[in-house]
Amino acid sequence: MANDTSPIVFKPSPGQSLGYAAVGAAIMAYGVWHASGGQGEPVRFFHYGSVPEWVAGWTFIALGFLLMMGGFVSGAGGCPVLTIGDSGIDFRACRGRPIHVDWSDVAGVEMARLPSPDVQFSGVDMIFLTTKDGRKINIDSAGDTHAIAAAIRRVAALRGVALS
Repeated sequence: MANDTSPIVFKPSPGQSLGYAAVGAAIMAYGVWHASGGQGEPVRFFHYGSVPEWVAGWTFIALGFLLMMGGFVSGAGGCPVLTIGDSGIDFRACRGRPIHVDWSDVAGVEMARLPSPDVQFSGVDMIFLTTKDGRKINIDSAGDTHAIAAAIRRVAALRGVALS
């Protein structure tokens, strides 16, 4: 990123998309095992109580299918993509309309951590692009949040845009 005059593009790698699909397939396989009888005992969900094993199995199948399809769609569509360019910041998610924010409309970059109830997992870093009219645009799924925030701040400084 030595040459910040050309567009800087953040997008997931094909391996990352395939990784999501593989994890989804593994979760589906675990669900099939539970739905077909597995151990024959109720499945306990942390402190929420227990459910019959077939219910847990079909829940895992559904969640795994969604994750697997999300990985395939992400890999096939090449999304999400965040481009930091001369005219502003462009964000294209896998669904919805592409978003363009001119440098004159950018007010700041905010990072937040979505906490996790799991004590071994600290949470998920999220990044928001704040506009001068008060909108907050979530652009965290395009890559490493710290690298994205640093690139936006660096290019904004080169363009003379003061960020909060």
